[in-house]
Amino acid sequence: MGLIAVDLEFKKRRPCVCLKFRTETTEGRRLSLQDIASLGKLRAQFWGLFAECFRRPAGRRLLAVYVRGLLSNVQRKNVEALALEQPLPVRTLQRFLESIQGDENLLRDRCQQLIATEHTDPEASGLIDETGTTKSGSQTAGVKRQYNDNRGKLENCINSVALGSPGFVDQSAQQYRIQDTCKGPQVWEIQGHTCWRKTPSSDLVSRQGTLLVARHVLTGEQKYFFSNRVPGRDGWTLRDLLQVAFARAQVEGCFREVKEELGWDHFECRGGRCIHRHLYATILSGLFCARVRQKLSPSKLVISGELLTLEQVRRAANVFLETIDLPRPQRRRKYEQELQHQRYHQRRNATASRAHHKTRLKKLRDLGIDPDQIKSVFPKQPPC
Repeated sequence: MGLIAVDLEFKKRRPCVCLKFRTETTEGRRLSLQDIASLGKLRAQFWGLFAECFRRPAGRRLLAVYVRGLLSNVQRKNVEALALEQPLPVRTLQRFLESIQGDENLLRDRCQQLIATEHTDPEASGLIDETGTTKSGSQTAGVKRQYNDNRGKLENCINSVALGSPGFVDQSAQQYRIQDTCKGPQVWEIQGHTCWRKTPSSDLVSRQGTLLVARHVLTGEQKYFFSNRVPGRDGWTLRDLLQVAFARAQVEGCFREVKEELGWDHFECRGGRCIHRHLYATILSGLFCARVRQKLSPSKLVISGELLTLEQVRRAANVFLETIDLPRPQRRRKYEQELQHQRYHQRRNATASRAHHKTRLKKLRDLGIDPDQIKSVFPKQPPC
């Protein structure tokens, strides 16, 4: 997944775009010292795609400094922390967000164009979603008392709206293998029925739609979906509707990653332009990590022990930038330490994933369900 635009909730809702793209990998090798050393060249190539967004050298330099801070190991990625990490006067980085000349909207558009042309997927789908950021006071642009889905309550917050690039009584449920996660295949029982929504005037018949009810076979969790499409019409199938309905989990996972690793919600500023520049810089950092991950990750499977996560790519980029001015022997020593750290966590994640797969498959087979023999919404992963 890749976030490529964002807008705050003001009087109008203008959603951003978040697209799913297929990852092409180079099979059969692990991340190496040469891969970390190559991040400089990849970074320079990537940076050249956005040179026109800030025409003056000062703007381009400060954007690079800001993204460098977002890729660092700083825990709280607000302006002050990022400036002190560089080191750089705090006021200089504040001026980058509020007054340095540049076209942040062009930066957003370039991210959109890049994903649409180079990272799209034939089965990509769009999902409207939002993520909330708690804010005290009433002076920050876009803040008001509203429902914050992250915390499940009404409070002062900013909501960023996103578009993600992602009659039953006598009806027997169909079992679908919805998706394969790091903990094994998820199987849901699906029931669907065509229906009509009630119109505001209550005297007109609305267009026919489809109501879907899904129940998780292991936990009993239920989800309800309504679509304005009907299976069997205009080329739509039940599998297509389920693929769109359950793609939201990938969008939520993308939000979680950029919040935890890149400081999406760490901004401490009030102006609308300042907030947008922080969010767009975060998107740019995430896109860079996604492209590096696509190029260098040996495998897409956690159980292989080779899958690169966004956190690992960010750490690799950070160690490259931290050691760029050190002598070669010291750089190599730092690279080896980072590789040792990453391979340890890759092995641990693989071991945990295999254990979760084994446990979930046993529970499904105890219910008489073979995930390999039922319909699948998304392409099935190779067996463990």
